[in-house]
Amino acid sequence: MERKRKAAAAAAPAPPKAAGAKTQQAAPSSGKRDGGRRPPRVPTRAAVVLTVAPGSKTPYAEVMRRAVAGVPLAGVGITDLRYRKGQTGSSILEVRGPESSAKANALAARLAEVFRGTDVRVTRPAKTAEMRLAGLDESVTAEIVAAAVARVGGCTVAEVRPGKIRRNASGLGTVWLRCPLAASRRLTTAGRVTIGWSSARVEPLEARPLRCFLCLEPGHVRPKCPIDADRAGRCFGCGSREYQVRECGAAPKCPVCTDLGRPAGHRLDSKSCAPAPSRRGRRVRDVPDRPDWAGDAVGSVAVVSNEAVPLRAVTRCLDPQALERVVETLFPVDPEEGSRPLGLPADPNT
Repeated sequence: MERKRKAAAAAAPAPPKAAGAKTQQAAPSSGKRDGGRRPPRVPTRAAVVLTVAPGSKTPYAEVMRRAVAGVPLAGVGITDLRYRKGQTGSSILEVRGPESSAKANALAARLAEVFRGTDVRVTRPAKTAEMRLAGLDESVTAEIVAAAVARVGGCTVAEVRPGKIRRNASGLGTVWLRCPLAASRRLTTAGRVTIGWSSARVEPLEARPLRCFLCLEPGHVRPKCPIDADRAGRCFGCGSREYQVRECGAAPKCPVCTDLGRPAGHRLDSKSCAPAPSRRGRRVRDVPDRPDWAGDAVGSVAVVSNEAVPLRAVTRCLDPQALERVVETLFPVDPEEGSRPLGLPADPNT
C-alpha cells in the first residue's frame, strides 16, 4: 500500500506556481553558448613589428641599434619588453603588463618618427578573429555591418573587415568578417547583434592555420617557402587563375590536392583537405631502403625495431601490404613452431 501511495504521488501533476514566481533554469554544464565554441581569449600583450622592405640591404642589427638609440623605453612607460623574430625575419617587440596596448601604440609612434623616410616599416599588428553573421535583411550593407560590429564590439570601424553579403533563396543575408579579438569576444558572448532592423546571429569561426600564399600549403610563409611549386593567385575553390574564390561558381577542385595526386573534390582549407606531410616527417620517396623502415603509397612512414615492440601501435599508420612486408622482414615465421616471435599474430592486420 505504501508503494502505491508513493507511485501515485509521483505521477500527480505539480501544483501551479503563484503569479510572479520565478522559474529556475538548469545551469549550463559548460561555459559554451548552446554547445558552441568558447569566446576567444583576449591577449595580455601587444606587439610592434619592424620590417625591412624587400630588396633592401639594411641589416636588422642596424635597425635595432637605431631603435634602441632613438627611443628610451622609460619615456613610453615600458618596463617589460620581449624581443623575437617573426616568420618573415622581421623584428617583433612584445610589450607585456598592464595597459600593454596603449604602451605599444606609444612605442610604435616614436619608432615611426625614428624610421621616417627609411626602408623600415613600423606596424602595430593586433590579433583578430573571424566570424559569420547570419539573418540580415535586404537593406543591410557591408558598411552598416561594420558600424554595428564596431558599436557592439567597442572597436573602430576601420578595424572591422566585412566581406561580401551573400543571400540565400529566402533573401536573408550572411556575411563573413574579421575584427579585433576583444570585439569578437563581446559579440560571441552576446550571441546576437542588432544590425538595422535585423537581429543577426553570431557564429564564431575557427582560426585558420598558417598558410603560404606561394605554394598554398600550410605550416610556413612565402619568404621561407621550401616547396618548388608556384600556385599563387589560384582560386581556393577550383584552382583557376582567372578569378578568386568569392567569384567562383565551378565545382570544387582543391589546387594543392590536385597537384599532389590526392582526392581533390573539395575546396582548399576545407576539412576534407588532406594535410601536408609534417616537416619532421619523411616522404615515401625519401624512405631509406632498410628493413627497419617502411612507407606506403599515401605518405605514411613507420620505423620498426626488432626489439620487443608493440607492433599494433604502428599498424594504423601503414597500409596492409607495407605492414606485411615489415612483419615478414623483421619477424619471420619460425619453421618449427609455425608462429611469429614476441607473440605476434600470423596475420599482421589482426
